[in-house]
Amino acid sequence: MEMIGKICRGAAIALALAAVSACTATKTLPAGFYTPAAAPAAKLPLKVVVVSGDLPAETQRSLDPIVMGKVKLNTYPQEVARMLGDIYQSVSVQPTAAQAGGADLRVSLGADYPRNLSLAFHDGQSGAALTTLSEPGVRDAGVDKRMYGFSIPYNIIFIPLTVGIIGIVEIAMANKHANVYSADIQQKSNQALQRLRERIRQSDELLLTPAEKAALQALERQATAALDSGDAVGALLGYQQCLEKVLPGGPRALALQARAVHAALGIAELPPVSEPAQDLMARGKAALTLAKSPADYLPASAAMERALALAPWWATGHFNTALTQEGAGLWGSAAQHLKLFLQLDPQTPEREKIRLKIAELELHQERGDKPGGMAAGR
Repeated sequence: MEMIGKICRGAAIALALAAVSACTATKTLPAGFYTPAAAPAAKLPLKVVVVSGDLPAETQRSLDPIVMGKVKLNTYPQEVARMLGDIYQSVSVQPTAAQAGGADLRVSLGADYPRNLSLAFHDGQSGAALTTLSEPGVRDAGVDKRMYGFSIPYNIIFIPLTVGIIGIVEIAMANKHANVYSADIQQKSNQALQRLRERIRQSDELLLTPAEKAALQALERQATAALDSGDAVGALLGYQQCLEKVLPGGPRALALQARAVHAALGIAELPPVSEPAQDLMARGKAALTLAKSPADYLPASAAMERALALAPWWATGHFNTALTQEGAGLWGSAAQHLKLFLQLDPQTPEREKIRLKIAELELHQERGDKPGGMAAGR
């Protein structure tokens, strides 16, 4: 009888271990979870290669110490390529950078997916790093006991129960957990990819062809050479030509505006503001009257930035653009425009108020504050 008891106990332990080992369910992240742009803009004639690189093969999240849901991530690079296909004409996926020859842009995927969606952009010809864009993905990896609306105790308390019931319950929970985890990854990844898409569209470095970059760099060198030689008029016109070739309101545009203003300070009589620039500023003011939320200020800001690309020496234009961007929560850009305004109009009676406003905007930027209103423009 003692021998029979040992055999029964051994069999029960073996069955329990088998049940435990079956408590992991694995799903494959389905293709097609990225939602393309509803009205995509014209695609840029660039060849882009996505390098999957060190992307993990799968991810896992546990419901308790035993129940585990796993999701295979092999479709993620293709979804990144689909997102980039909304912007660029030619996009492909390769496992290594060595296989990305002939590309204008090389995009490497971060290894911490799905917690973060990180895209590192490199020049396809020189290999030089351009920028890295990152958005949060699924942040609650690890133990998650809230998925079923109650806290599941450690499975050790189930061991006295029938082993077969343990296996059935655990397998069912593992499958449900894997499905919920996969759906969570799909939703968060889709949202992050859409945000990355819009950020790419705001980056000069990622929107210019190699020929356009070379032409822009040549124009910048000519304008800088003119400024260094004392030809302020030639420098101003050169920087203004550069501004017409970059994204209005982007970091490069702001830097070029600062150089243009520096050149303008050396000119006794500035050029008149053109009719197209005045029309764009008027359009921006009209859009401003319709703004009801911070997002509504963005079209007004975009029109005003386009106006400044045509007349970067326009002091009032910088003032209006700054206050419009304050309404949109573009704190850093707004502060920059007010600084340029003060350079162009140093005798303004509102100088101290504007200096205080600049400090306020920079504080908002440092704290990451959300937009909360704006002042009237001129």
